[in-house]
Amino acid sequence: MVKMFLDLVGDHYSFTSNPIQVPDNDPLDNCSSDSHGTHVAGIVAANATGISQTGYIPAVPFLGVAPQATLGACNDGAQGVQTGITPAISLGAIAVASVDSSQSVGYYIIAPDGKTISYIPGTAFGGWQSITNSTIVVNDPQATVNDGCNGLAKSVVGVVVLFKRNIEDTCGTVLRCDTAAAAGATGCLVYNSLPGTGSSSIPSGIITLDDGQLIVAIIAGNPSAVFTFTNIIAIPSIATGGTPSFFTSLGPTGDLLFKPQISGIGGYVYSTISSFAATKQKQPNAYAVYSGTSMATPYVAGYE
Repeated sequence: MVKMFLDLVGDHYSFTSNPIQVPDNDPLDNCSSDSHGTHVAGIVAANATGISQTGYIPAVPFLGVAPQATLGACNDGAQGVQTGITPAISLGAIAVASVDSSQSVGYYIIAPDGKTISYIPGTAFGGWQSITNSTIVVNDPQATVNDGCNGLAKSVVGVVVLFKRNIEDTCGTVLRCDTAAAAGATGCLVYNSLPGTGSSSIPSGIITLDDGQLIVAIIAGNPSAVFTFTNIIAIPSIATGGTPSFFTSLGPTGDLLFKPQISGIGGYVYSTISSFAATKQKQPNAYAVYSGTSMATPYVAGYE
């Protein structure tokens, strides 16, 4: 429960568009569509068990590392080895790396042969809100780097488009999926990616490398293959579970300090978000799957 401290800038503050600070006594704001802080707070203090209230029922009941603790209102290393971010690299800090979870929470797609393919919905518009049948266009079956970052390779009008992510890409899910939406696509899938934002105007989903390659193979054999997109909950296994997340620092630092010193689960983490963010993301309940060292750190802190 967040019950201490103040809102130092106000609900409508924006560094770029509204840099006027209007402090108030309520630290809870309806200003974040991703609800990063609430997600971290859920890892720390959630008690998502025995809940029957509409809008707050978890797909899987869970406890935070310190359930129902009272709260008062990280580092990243995607650049490779010998990189880190302050203050994690300071001598007195414990730097926490992220490893991927072995399972997560999402929804599923039904392939033409009946096989289910799990997807994690984008956080901007969400996933498919009802059962929808559609063909899929693979933007570039031979893609290596920047698939969809510099425009579309094919017509995507009236179909779901599939992109491949590479760690060396210069764009993320937003540019790809919004470009697809502007070109008339009805949905967007990105494979080989962690959970992402996706399009702000059409359903978006993240799928694994193996499932992305499966879809590519199905479409190569039958470009007219119809897939069924659902909002039915799935608990997919994560192929990279237990391994370092692609965005995490591997260490050491540039001056050879042994950092990060410890790791926690930070990839594909299911936790709480605000009801405001859930509405924005078209989630039926106030939970979402995020990834980051922000998610790994509270796990480690809880075991200290």
